[in-house]
Amino acid sequence: MSLTEEGLQYAIGRAKSFNNRVNKLFNCLSIQLIDKVQMDHWGGLYLFGISINENNTDDELIKIIQEMPEKSWNGNIDFYGRWMEPIEVKQDFDYLVKKIVSENGISILSESKTFKSIFLNYYKEEFRNSMEYFCKIIDLGAYNIILNADDLNKEKSSLVKRLHEEYLIHKMIGEIFIEKYTSIIRKDNVKNYSGIEKK
Repeated sequence: MSLTEEGLQYAIGRAKSFNNRVNKLFNCLSIQLIDKVQMDHWGGLYLFGISINENNTDDELIKIIQEMPEKSWNGNIDFYGRWMEPIEVKQDFDYLVKKIVSENGISILSESKTFKSIFLNYYKEEFRNSMEYFCKIIDLGAYNIILNADDLNKEKSSLVKRLHEEYLIHKMIGEIFIEKYTSIIRKDNVKNYSGIEKK
């Protein structure tokens, strides 16, 4: 059964409100996406094909975003809410950082001013929020901490806590970017504290 005209207008307004909320999370994560909340024929809402509603916390929405492979970011739902994979794949922040490291050496991730200068010279404003998170991680002295850590998970957890306390960065976002940073610095980073899958 389709929505009434009144019900449709309410559902569209609800979808717009959810899109605004998720767009802010995309911005925090420096993911170049917008308006990815979609609505099925009956007004149900989906983020990357996963059903969502007002009871979902920001942490739960961030987890959905983080766990969705980037190759699937541009997928869509069909009339019934079924997920359809996209064809197009887009470069991401991780790729850009690894490109900078390959051209300038791993020690570039120990110097925030130099890293920031090179990053902005290459990519201007693209992924600026992610770049700023990396600079804050570098300013915590993370390069030597991560490189020399005997208990890697303990040191990562400590860095996440410091990011939250010193820079007011949401803990889940802190975990995501500490994980990205560590995966470049340490080749043995195969397990982490919160279950985020390393790509």
